[in-house]
Amino acid sequence: MATLNTPRRKLKPLVTDLDGLATLLNTDRNGVLKALHAGELPTPRVVCGIEVWLIAEIKAWLAAGSPDRATWELRKTAPKAKRTRKMIPKQSTFRFNNFQVPRAGKGVYSWAREMEKAFQTRLIPGMMRDGEELGWGKIFNAWDQQQVDLICMRAIEHLTGLPNYGGQFGHLFEARDGEPPW
Repeated sequence: MATLNTPRRKLKPLVTDLDGLATLLNTDRNGVLKALHAGELPTPRVVCGIEVWLIAEIKAWLAAGSPDRATWELRKTAPKAKRTRKMIPKQSTFRFNNFQVPRAGKGVYSWAREMEKAFQTRLIPGMMRDGEELGWGKIFNAWDQQQVDLICMRAIEHLTGLPNYGGQFGHLFEARDGEPPW
């Protein structure tokens, strides 16, 4: 609560009238009226009997290149494209065109599923079996990075022996004379 001794926060206006619009557009009142009647400005709204423009809309209109009113109205009413989430988990370094060993966590299972699809083979049961044989359990996201590296390199070794392998993992071995990158 503001008192006499505390400064008040100055509120920024949300709308502007004809004169304020002229100031924003660095023109005079007649220039705004001429542009308004020619259909070059966004449609004003009527608030309390006064024609006003939303300042945010004017800024967006200017950022869009100041299209004519009809074009601007179409853009405003056009359905916005839905943003789709990437299907790749954030924890995974796997990108289909960039074959990498995944980071430890939930991305390991996703990586294995993608490899199964890409190479038309089964990896997950073998990875689970290897994890259990080494005493780490069969839950992928419980493995640390060294465990993930070892199990995934075993899976990659299996994949490189398949007839449909096309050198996708070759970059892991190039600089290290055939040694794993860790």
